[in-house]
Amino acid sequence: MSTPPNNDRLGHEALEYFFAGQIKLWPMLGENIDKLVKATEDEKVFFIDSTVWEGSACFPSFRKASATADIDKALAGERPCFLCENARPKEQKHIIWEGYDILANPYPLSVLHLTIAAREHTPQLIAPHIHDMARLTRLLPDHAIFYNGPRCGASAPDHMHFQAVDKRLMYNFTSRRDMLMPLRPEGKSTAMMAVRELAPFPYIHILATKDSELLPLFGRVMAALPAGNPEPMVNILAWKEKKGTSVVIIPRKAHRPACYGTGEDGMLISPATLEMAGFFTCARPEDVDKLNAETVQQIYDDVCLSGDNMDPIYEKLK
Repeated sequence: MSTPPNNDRLGHEALEYFFAGQIKLWPMLGENIDKLVKATEDEKVFFIDSTVWEGSACFPSFRKASATADIDKALAGERPCFLCENARPKEQKHIIWEGYDILANPYPLSVLHLTIAAREHTPQLIAPHIHDMARLTRLLPDHAIFYNGPRCGASAPDHMHFQAVDKRLMYNFTSRRDMLMPLRPEGKSTAMMAVRELAPFPYIHILATKDSELLPLFGRVMAALPAGNPEPMVNILAWKEKKGTSVVIIPRKAHRPACYGTGEDGMLISPATLEMAGFFTCARPEDVDKLNAETVQQIYDDVCLSGDNMDPIYEKLK
């Protein structure tokens, strides 16, 4: 299956048709979608900072492998890359778009959860691919596109890929413009900062009216962040606006929180973009019980840059 000739939109009906074919061919996918739906029916909902940031936690039983992924082995090339076509399950089909394969994610976090993997085995680095991310928001307008850095939740840190989920899962970002303050314009586009008193962690939101303004703004933000190896630690999400594209950059300082572990007080929580958005899919049922406004805020504090760390970054961007 291929995208429309002008590669500008992959409609909801086409995705449903693709998923229906995958579920018929690949029973595990359908079973895991059913597990996710059941888990979210029983999800635990709470608010961080009283009323501003909504969080939820649930236990779909298939998420343990992602939470406990050994990224060092992956980065060292010591395990087969499950995003490379020759290592994928034979049941997993794909839609070709540009230099990517669009795949059904067999461990879904929303009903139409996609993995968008580079056709070549290239490193997980965002800078060469941010324009593709913006274009994907227009190809998949009902989805939010997200990127997990190699040490920020990516379970395949050695192979360039995005993921796409139902945009409604990102409502803490998509619906809360009141917590943003402008930093720097670029033409009719602007970068904004999350107000410290309103958001549970610092982030930068770029609202771009066109790609030619997004790219320099994004480059300036990434250049202002603490250097990493080989890129700053970040989670990034993007979605289509009525006019333009929103891109949120969440700077990170740690891969996993201090509580990570299997001990009595530990939790197998390895935050990626969806956890930063407030949606926690837990590897163990006991971790759902431990998550609340206080423990989630501590997880955010452990893995994100502090407000004081961000102040000089914001100054660079003004």
